[in-house]
Amino acid sequence: MLGSTTRTITLAVLGSFTLALVLAAVVLLSRQNEVDPIHIIAPTVIAPTTRAEVAAPPIDEEIRVHVSGAVANPGVYTLDPDDRITDAIAAAGGKTDEAESTGLNLAARVRDEARYHVPKTGEPPPPPPPQAGSQGADQPDSPTEDAGAGGGGLIDLNLASTVLLETLPGIGPALANAIVEYREGNGPFRSVD
Repeated sequence: MLGSTTRTITLAVLGSFTLALVLAAVVLLSRQNEVDPIHIIAPTVIAPTTRAEVAAPPIDEEIRVHVSGAVANPGVYTLDPDDRITDAIAAAGGKTDEAESTGLNLAARVRDEARYHVPKTGEPPPPPPPQAGSQGADQPDSPTEDAGAGGGGLIDLNLASTVLLETLPGIGPALANAIVEYREGNGPFRSVD
């Protein structure tokens, strides 16, 4: 009798174990059809590693420019550092009907504390800003910043528009365009040669 009881207990244990395995297999197989959503984790910003990156000054988040001339609302406007002169004119309400924009470099980036003048049709170019000695970092970046023609009839090749370049003897539209294209593709001229 003892042998038959042991045999019954063993069969009961094996039956329970087999039933548990079958249930586990059914649960696993039924969950295989469920699709878990994909989780995307944004990368973390890595701290700068070079001395130049550590020592670099922070970039200003906004700049202020003065827009004057033939625009709807002349005044001082706050822009982003990557904005262009066309964005400054748009901030001032756009050009008026009497604006002469053929000499403007609308693609040039704006510069903090600069004045951008949109001339009226027939208006002579504005006088150059007062210069303290030499032409250097204080020079404007574009001809719309009241620059291009220096004192004594000199023209800054790095700032002059094609219209202003054509006023030079021997410079026609093709050569003026070539000068501006070279300057935009290769950077400013470093010498008069």
